[in-house]
Amino acid sequence: MKGLIDAYLESTSEFSKMLKDRTAEEIAYDREVVAGLRKSLSIQEALKLAGEKYPGEALQWDDETLQDIEAHYDYLKNYEDILMKRRQHRR
Repeated sequence: MKGLIDAYLESTSEFSKMLKDRTAEEIAYDREVVAGLRKSLSIQEALKLAGEKYPGEALQWDDETLQDIEAHYDYLKNYEDILMKRRQHRR
């Protein structure tokens, strides 16, 4: 399992670097969106709630961009899940 997780992390190094470059406000907004998705909210609902809490970071979307935004946050959610599994295996 460790080998698979390490290979995954190596293949996502560009994504990891992008995450490290985010501001504290961007991180908080992203966490709020992901939390909404974890509660089974739709992407629109998750974005709306995160935007109410962090209006300075709120994304603007329309029907053309929503699918890409949803894919990004699904990817981020899965990425966080894998990191959590990695931490659990290190114990």
